[in-house]
Amino acid sequence: MPLLAFLISWLFNLSSDLAIGMLLVGSCPGGTVSNVMTYIARGDLALSISMTFISTMIAPVMIPSLMYLYAHQWVRIDTFGLLVSTAKVVLLPIIVGLIIKKILKGKSHTHIHNYASLISILFVSLIIHTMVAVNFQKFFDYKISQSQLIVLFLAIIIHNALGYILSYYTAKKLFKNKLEQNKAISIEVGVQNSGLASILAIQFFNPISVIPAILCASWHSISGSALANVWNKKLIHS
Repeated sequence: MPLLAFLISWLFNLSSDLAIGMLLVGSCPGGTVSNVMTYIARGDLALSISMTFISTMIAPVMIPSLMYLYAHQWVRIDTFGLLVSTAKVVLLPIIVGLIIKKILKGKSHTHIHNYASLISILFVSLIIHTMVAVNFQKFFDYKISQSQLIVLFLAIIIHNALGYILSYYTAKKLFKNKLEQNKAISIEVGVQNSGLASILAIQFFNPISVIPAILCASWHSISGSALANVWNKKLIHS
């Protein structure tokens, strides 16, 4: 995904700031929303959660490394600062979640599981809407032209679509996975943690770099939900 973001940014001749935003999104791990979408799509939920967990755990090292590899010629990369910030945003929630799970161990919380999917969807929607609302003024502050937004949005759609398609057929043809596993891999690769990308963009780069993350958050929710519902209704069987 970071390689695709780099190539698409170059192909569409995006400005360095917008390209940085694309690269940040491409370098981020999958988020909770990908797990929810996999659940809706009747994919391999255990595989999806495992992929999210592993990619999230290595994100504090991988994101700074990938940004330095692809973007150091455009901007100065604060690799250590990026690593520390990513660790705070990514690892702290995991630690808190593990502590809560440890506290609840042995207690009956079946009723929580029954509503987990709905609660997850509501919280993900709240996070995405809040992120868009808080940063919406930036579209006006930085005077991005309508043509630039159209080109950027097209780049985001292509990046996202290639993530779904290439990962699905790679898993299918190369690893001979089951359909449920292919679904999980496709959604996990195609849907990145745009919220994390937006935080890092604002903290370490030109604030305009947050705009690709904002658009990605909205588009990934739309495309991922649509794909999950298509698979849920068994319109695609292989």
